[in-house]
Amino acid sequence: MEQEKSFLLDFAKNLFTNTDKTSNYGIVRHINGDIVLATQGLCELVGFSSPDEITHMNAELLFEETSNYTKQNLRINNEKLKNGSGIVDVLIKMNNSESLMLFSLIPINYTDGRCIGCYSVGRNTNFPSYKEMVLMHTKKIRSMDTKVLPKIELTEKERIILFLLIAGFTQEEVAEYLECSRGFIGKFIAQSMCPKFGLIGSSTKLLVQRAIYNGVLGEIPEEITSNLNAIYC
Repeated sequence: MEQEKSFLLDFAKNLFTNTDKTSNYGIVRHINGDIVLATQGLCELVGFSSPDEITHMNAELLFEETSNYTKQNLRINNEKLKNGSGIVDVLIKMNNSESLMLFSLIPINYTDGRCIGCYSVGRNTNFPSYKEMVLMHTKKIRSMDTKVLPKIELTEKERIILFLLIAGFTQEEVAEYLECSRGFIGKFIAQSMCPKFGLIGSSTKLLVQRAIYNGVLGEIPEEITSNLNAIYC
Protein backbone atom coordinates (compact mmCIF):
# COMPACT_ATOMS: atom_id res chain seq x y z
CA MET A 1 0.00 0.00 0.00
CA GLU A 2 2.89 2.38 0.73
CA GLN A 3 4.16 1.94 -2.82
CA GLU A 4 0.70 2.77 -4.13
CA LYS A 5 0.50 5.91 -1.99
CA SER A 6 3.97 6.96 -3.16
CA PHE A 7 2.79 6.51 -6.74
CA LEU A 8 -0.30 8.63 -6.01
CA LEU A 9 1.78 11.34 -4.32
CA ASP A 10 4.04 11.68 -7.36
CA PHE A 11 0.95 11.85 -9.55
CA ALA A 12 -0.63 14.53 -7.35
CA LYS A 13 2.49 16.71 -7.15
CA ASN A 14 2.82 16.68 -10.92
CA LEU A 15 -0.89 17.38 -11.34
CA PHE A 16 -1.14 20.23 -8.84
CA THR A 17 2.00 21.92 -10.16
CA ASN A 18 0.00 22.95 -13.22
CA THR A 19 -3.20 24.05 -11.47
CA ASP A 20 -4.34 27.09 -9.56
CA LYS A 21 -4.02 25.69 -6.04
CA THR A 22 -6.13 28.47 -4.50
CA SER A 23 -9.28 28.26 -6.61
CA ASN A 24 -9.12 24.61 -7.65
CA TYR A 25 -11.01 22.19 -5.39
CA GLY A 26 -8.82 19.18 -6.00
CA ILE A 27 -7.93 16.13 -3.92
CA VAL A 28 -6.06 12.89 -4.60
CA ARG A 29 -6.90 9.94 -2.38
CA HIS A 30 -6.13 6.25 -2.12
CA ILE A 31 -8.94 3.82 -2.90
CA ASN A 32 -9.24 3.11 0.85
CA GLY A 33 -10.07 6.78 1.43
CA ASP A 34 -6.73 8.06 2.77
CA ILE A 35 -5.96 11.56 1.45
CA VAL A 36 -2.59 11.81 -0.31
CA LEU A 37 -2.62 15.48 -1.29
CA ALA A 38 -5.14 18.31 -1.70
CA THR A 39 -5.17 21.84 -3.08
CA GLN A 40 -5.42 24.94 -0.92
CA GLY A 41 -8.87 25.62 -2.32
CA LEU A 42 -10.17 22.22 -1.22
CA CYS A 43 -8.68 22.65 2.27
CA GLU A 44 -10.43 25.97 2.75
CA LEU A 45 -13.67 24.48 1.43
CA VAL A 46 -13.69 21.88 4.23
CA GLY A 47 -12.60 24.34 6.92
CA PHE A 48 -8.81 23.88 7.11
CA SER A 49 -6.04 26.39 6.47
CA SER A 50 -3.43 24.24 4.70
CA PRO A 51 -3.05 20.93 2.82
CA ASP A 52 -0.76 19.59 5.54
CA GLU A 53 -3.69 19.55 7.98
CA ILE A 54 -5.75 17.07 5.98
CA THR A 55 -3.01 14.97 4.37
CA HIS A 56 -3.31 11.37 5.60
CA MET A 57 -6.84 12.02 6.92
CA ASN A 58 -9.59 9.75 5.65
CA ALA A 59 -11.70 11.40 2.93
CA GLU A 60 -14.74 9.41 4.05
CA LEU A 61 -14.63 10.89 7.55
CA LEU A 62 -13.67 14.37 6.35
CA PHE A 63 -16.56 14.74 3.89
CA GLU A 64 -19.02 13.04 6.21
CA GLU A 65 -18.32 15.79 8.76
CA THR A 66 -18.33 18.70 6.29
CA SER A 67 -20.97 17.69 3.72
CA ASN A 68 -23.83 15.31 2.97
CA TYR A 69 -21.43 12.72 1.48
CA THR A 70 -21.77 9.41 3.34
CA LYS A 71 -19.87 6.15 3.78
CA GLN A 72 -22.44 4.50 1.53
CA ASN A 73 -21.72 7.01 -1.25
CA LEU A 74 -17.97 6.41 -0.96
CA ARG A 75 -18.41 2.63 -1.07
CA ILE A 76 -20.65 2.76 -4.15
CA ASN A 77 -18.34 5.18 -5.98
CA ASN A 78 -15.26 3.09 -5.15
CA GLU A 79 -16.93 0.08 -6.75
CA LYS A 80 -17.68 2.12 -9.86
CA LEU A 81 -14.05 3.26 -10.06
CA LYS A 82 -12.62 -0.23 -9.54
CA ASN A 83 -15.02 -1.74 -12.08
CA GLY A 84 -13.80 0.56 -14.82
CA SER A 85 -16.84 2.83 -15.05
CA GLY A 86 -14.62 5.78 -15.95
CA ILE A 87 -15.20 9.23 -14.49
CA VAL A 88 -17.89 9.32 -11.78
CA ASP A 89 -19.77 12.60 -11.26
CA VAL A 90 -21.20 13.31 -7.80
CA LEU A 91 -23.33 16.20 -6.52
CA ILE A 92 -22.38 17.23 -2.99
CA LYS A 93 -23.85 19.84 -0.66
CA MET A 94 -21.25 21.30 1.68
CA ASN A 95 -22.45 22.17 5.18
CA ASN A 96 -21.16 25.75 4.86
CA SER A 97 -22.99 26.46 1.59
CA GLU A 98 -26.55 26.42 0.27
CA SER A 99 -25.43 25.53 -3.25
CA LEU A 100 -24.47 22.18 -4.74
CA MET A 101 -20.99 21.33 -5.96
CA LEU A 102 -20.22 18.90 -8.75
CA PHE A 103 -17.24 16.63 -8.04
CA SER A 104 -15.76 14.54 -10.84
CA LEU A 105 -13.97 11.43 -9.56
CA ILE A 106 -11.25 10.47 -12.04
CA PRO A 107 -9.71 6.99 -11.53
CA ILE A 108 -5.95 6.66 -11.15
CA ASN A 109 -4.55 3.31 -12.29
CA TYR A 110 -1.36 1.67 -11.02
CA THR A 111 1.32 0.20 -13.29
CA ASP A 112 -0.52 -3.15 -13.35
CA GLY A 113 -3.78 -1.54 -14.46
CA ARG A 114 -5.58 -1.64 -11.10
CA CYS A 115 -7.45 1.42 -9.90
CA ILE A 116 -5.68 2.42 -6.67
CA GLY A 117 -7.17 5.84 -6.12
CA CYS A 118 -8.82 8.84 -7.69
CA TYR A 119 -8.37 12.51 -8.39
CA SER A 120 -11.50 14.40 -7.39
CA VAL A 121 -12.00 17.91 -8.68
CA GLY A 122 -14.95 20.04 -7.60
CA ARG A 123 -16.65 23.03 -9.17
CA ASN A 124 -19.65 25.14 -8.31
CA THR A 125 -22.96 24.51 -10.07
CA ASN A 126 -25.87 26.76 -10.96
CA PHE A 127 -28.19 24.67 -8.78
CA PRO A 128 -28.84 26.09 -5.30
CA SER A 129 -30.46 22.79 -4.27
CA TYR A 130 -31.51 19.32 -5.45
CA LYS A 131 -35.04 20.68 -5.75
CA GLU A 132 -33.93 23.42 -8.15
CA MET A 133 -32.08 20.85 -10.24
CA VAL A 134 -35.16 18.67 -10.55
CA LEU A 135 -37.50 21.60 -11.22
CA MET A 136 -35.30 22.93 -14.03
CA HIS A 137 -35.07 19.49 -15.59
CA THR A 138 -38.83 19.06 -15.31
CA LYS A 139 -39.49 22.45 -16.91
CA LYS A 140 -37.23 21.61 -19.84
CA ILE A 141 -38.95 18.28 -20.51
CA ARG A 142 -42.49 19.63 -20.15
CA SER A 143 -41.79 22.57 -22.45
CA MET A 144 -41.60 20.10 -25.32
CA ASP A 145 -45.35 19.51 -25.23
CA THR A 146 -48.16 21.76 -23.99
CA LYS A 147 -50.92 19.18 -23.70
CA VAL A 148 -52.62 18.77 -20.32
CA LEU A 149 -51.24 15.78 -18.42
CA PRO A 150 -53.28 13.69 -15.98
CA LYS A 151 -52.20 13.86 -12.35
CA ILE A 152 -50.57 10.65 -11.16
CA GLU A 153 -50.94 9.76 -7.49
CA LEU A 154 -47.88 8.16 -5.93
CA THR A 155 -47.16 6.67 -2.54
CA GLU A 156 -44.22 7.98 -0.52
CA LYS A 157 -42.19 4.86 -1.35
CA GLU A 158 -42.86 5.36 -5.07
CA ARG A 159 -41.82 9.01 -4.83
CA ILE A 160 -38.56 8.08 -3.11
CA ILE A 161 -37.72 5.42 -5.70
CA LEU A 162 -38.52 7.76 -8.60
CA PHE A 163 -36.40 10.56 -7.18
CA LEU A 164 -33.43 8.23 -6.68
CA LEU A 165 -33.78 6.86 -10.22
CA ILE A 166 -33.89 10.29 -11.83
CA ALA A 167 -30.90 11.32 -9.74
CA GLY A 168 -28.88 8.52 -11.34
CA PHE A 169 -29.22 5.59 -8.93
CA THR A 170 -29.37 2.14 -10.50
CA GLN A 171 -31.96 -0.36 -9.29
CA GLU A 172 -29.19 -2.09 -7.32
CA GLU A 173 -28.24 1.18 -5.62
CA VAL A 174 -31.90 2.00 -4.87
CA ALA A 175 -32.22 -1.42 -3.24
CA GLU A 176 -29.12 -0.77 -1.13
CA TYR A 177 -30.41 2.68 -0.13
CA LEU A 178 -33.79 1.24 0.94
CA GLU A 179 -32.13 -1.86 2.46
CA CYS A 180 -34.08 -4.39 0.40
CA SER A 181 -33.32 -6.79 -2.44
CA ARG A 182 -32.71 -5.85 -6.08
CA GLY A 183 -35.45 -8.33 -7.04
CA PHE A 184 -37.98 -6.54 -4.86
CA ILE A 185 -37.20 -3.17 -6.48
CA GLY A 186 -37.48 -4.57 -9.99
CA LYS A 187 -40.79 -6.27 -9.19
CA PHE A 188 -42.13 -3.18 -7.43
CA ILE A 189 -41.25 -0.96 -10.41
CA ALA A 190 -42.83 -3.38 -12.89
CA GLN A 191 -46.02 -4.11 -10.96
CA SER A 192 -46.72 -0.91 -9.05
CA MET A 193 -45.00 2.03 -10.74
CA CYS A 194 -44.75 1.47 -14.49
CA PRO A 195 -48.49 0.77 -14.92
CA LYS A 196 -49.30 4.18 -13.40
CA PHE A 197 -47.37 5.78 -16.27
CA GLY A 198 -48.81 3.53 -18.96
CA LEU A 199 -45.66 1.43 -19.25
CA ILE A 200 -45.16 -2.32 -19.46
CA GLY A 201 -42.10 -3.93 -17.89
CA SER A 202 -39.53 -2.41 -15.55
CA SER A 203 -37.49 -0.08 -17.77
CA THR A 204 -35.84 2.47 -15.49
CA LYS A 205 -35.00 4.79 -18.39
CA LEU A 206 -38.57 4.95 -19.70
CA LEU A 207 -40.01 5.32 -16.21
CA VAL A 208 -37.72 8.24 -15.42
CA GLN A 209 -38.51 9.98 -18.71
CA ARG A 210 -42.26 9.58 -18.21
CA ALA A 211 -42.05 10.68 -14.57
CA ILE A 212 -40.14 13.86 -15.41
CA TYR A 213 -42.51 14.60 -18.26
CA ASN A 214 -45.50 14.33 -15.92
CA GLY A 215 -43.86 16.63 -13.39
CA VAL A 216 -44.31 14.30 -10.43
CA LEU A 217 -40.78 14.98 -9.13
CA GLY A 218 -41.19 18.69 -8.48
CA GLU A 219 -41.10 18.03 -4.73
CA ILE A 220 -38.34 15.97 -3.15
CA PRO A 221 -39.57 13.21 -0.79
CA GLU A 222 -39.37 14.10 2.90
CA GLU A 223 -37.06 11.17 3.67
CA ILE A 224 -34.53 12.48 1.14
CA THR A 225 -34.61 16.09 2.35
CA SER A 226 -34.24 15.05 5.97
CA ASN A 227 -30.96 13.26 5.27
CA LEU A 228 -29.61 14.36 1.89
CA ASN A 229 -27.19 11.95 0.22
CA ALA A 230 -24.74 12.79 -2.66
CA ILE A 231 -26.64 12.03 -5.86
CA TYR A 232 -25.05 10.83 -9.30
CA CYS A 233 -25.79 12.85 -12.54
